[in-house]
Amino acid sequence: ISTLKPVRSYASRLVNGINQILTQLLTYNDLWKNDKQKYTSRFALKSRTYFDYDEIMKVFFKINQTFDRYLINKNIYSIELCFKQFYQALKYHCNEWINHYGQHLYNKISNKLKEIDDILNNLYQNLNHDTDTVPDLKFVLNIITQINQQQELIGHQIHDIIQSYQILNQYHFEYPYTESILIQTLFPRLIELVEQSHIVQHRLKPIRERFREIIQYDIELFQRMIDELVDKFDKYGPYTIDNDLNQMFLLIKQYEKEIDKIEQRKIELINIMKLFYIPLINYPKLIRIQKEINGLNILFNLYDEFKKNKKLWSNILWTELNINDLINNVDLFIKNFRRLSQDIRTPVVGHTVEKYLTGN
Repeated sequence: ISTLKPVRSYASRLVNGINQILTQLLTYNDLWKNDKQKYTSRFALKSRTYFDYDEIMKVFFKINQTFDRYLINKNIYSIELCFKQFYQALKYHCNEWINHYGQHLYNKISNKLKEIDDILNNLYQNLNHDTDTVPDLKFVLNIITQINQQQELIGHQIHDIIQSYQILNQYHFEYPYTESILIQTLFPRLIELVEQSHIVQHRLKPIRERFREIIQYDIELFQRMIDELVDKFDKYGPYTIDNDLNQMFLLIKQYEKEIDKIEQRKIELINIMKLFYIPLINYPKLIRIQKEINGLNILFNLYDEFKKNKKLWSNILWTELNINDLINNVDLFIKNFRRLSQDIRTPVVGHTVEKYLTGN
């Protein structure tokens, strides 16, 4: 028995030594996962920056480096263990994790590279658009404004693209050489685009002044259109008709169409005036007519609803007619009319509608 004690002690130390090594290697158990795509895709689903990808890829890169420092052969109490293939397998899986994360970063950033490339191309092309007409000039001036507003954002996006590709290079991720060439052109193209926009803006100054004169004429013409409409409305509009509600409201719809056209033209003029920094103009006469038309439409809706109900009531048989319900319904329409503001109720159309509702 005494002779077995050294053997048992040796065996115990041997087992403990092997267990220590295995315990240490078990900390890398997750490296062996087969569903790497699933885990990396879940990571990529969230809004990740290039810094996030760098941090996660750095973890596996450092683990990979640790295996280079491990001894391939380990001697444990005269028993030599060979870990070469085992370490190679672990390094392979580390690289697999890095490649999966790198692929997600590449997919994201290569799309962004194409997007920025298209944006720069389109802005440059649109900046050189013809300026022979007001719409064309407006288009180019909007492009200049767009360049001034977006240059800082585009600059940040280019910086992110460059940093992302540098991370891919750091972890030896392969991608088309054409993309590396394209990346180098982004900042110079952005600088050239901004400089060109300043040149075009300066060149367009005399053209803008010429168009300003044309627009001033259009503004005066628009004011005359409003004056003519208001004059016609006051002389021949619905307020000039007596006791013919159908004719009144037919006329209202005609004026409403004319006002819609004028309003559309006003919006176009306002957009152009803003473009040329011309002070905006109020049109009190137009506002007054629009307000009156809105009031007349309220009266028309009340009149039209009462007219429809009156037709329904007239078709009810006397035996089925409830006089109290009829009186209550009529009173409800009259109350709704009297709740309207005074400036809607008091003009001639309002009085005519009231007479129609009350049966006077």
